[in-house]
Amino acid sequence: MNRHDDILAKSIKKDGISVSLFIHLCAVADLAVRAAEYANLDVTTAKLGGLLHDIGKVSPLFQRVLHGYRPSPLEMRFRHEIASLFFLKVIEERYWNPVIDMIIAHHKSVVKDVRELGLLDLDYYYDHQVFTHHSKGFDEWSSTALDILEECGIKSRPITIEDAYDTYSYALEYCKKRTHGWSIWKGVLIGADHFASALPGEYSHINTLFAIPDISFYNRQHELYPLSLIKSDKTKKHTFVKAPTGSGKTEIPSFFMLFANISSCLFIQQLLIFEKN
Repeated sequence: MNRHDDILAKSIKKDGISVSLFIHLCAVADLAVRAAEYANLDVTTAKLGGLLHDIGKVSPLFQRVLHGYRPSPLEMRFRHEIASLFFLKVIEERYWNPVIDMIIAHHKSVVKDVRELGLLDLDYYYDHQVFTHHSKGFDEWSSTALDILEECGIKSRPITIEDAYDTYSYALEYCKKRTHGWSIWKGVLIGADHFASALPGEYSHINTLFAIPDISFYNRQHELYPLSLIKSDKTKKHTFVKAPTGSGKTEIPSFFMLFANISSCLFIQQLLIFEKN
């Protein structure tokens, strides 16, 4: 087995620090599992999506970009998310749909992306050329990708170019049938990916994520602080205003006077003034 630490997940930083794809995939998978536990989602799905989401970065077409290559404006952009779909057959088919949600849109919308780089956008403009472009040299670099996945705990037989086309076609049809809306699995992956990218190597306190903090210390009451005596356990919805100094937060009650009684507006104003002081 081989981790292939020369295969990078990100561009080398100015201080010379680099993150291997193996390290990044493991980190995202661990964070996705923690998020899934909190949200009562299937942790196996979360882990598989985390391990597969960037495996397409093994392609030399992506690695050369990390080392300074800049494609021509006329050249089809290489989307590593699309190449990652080629490896769906390393997992059981029952996991495919949620894992596709995690993979294909964690950077770009599937359709009507602002730069028209989503899967369905590219399919519309380039049709079969999308697969042809993203699978260049697949027979050579796919073995490296499988080595990395095996190091991550996913064992599989070799993936052929025919296998890659089958799963790409499946994902394409799946996305075409999806209705407009949000995906909780996409959210899990994006959150985990952002966390892992922002804090590489700092995962010692991962199990404390999503823990409910003990803020009972701040429940103290005293007549010197009248606002502390006001009950805050009402089910009525609140409006929180956050804006820079001088932007007009204190004047907001004047607007509410058009719709509510004066006493309510004065109470809101007191809260805002208290916040400012």
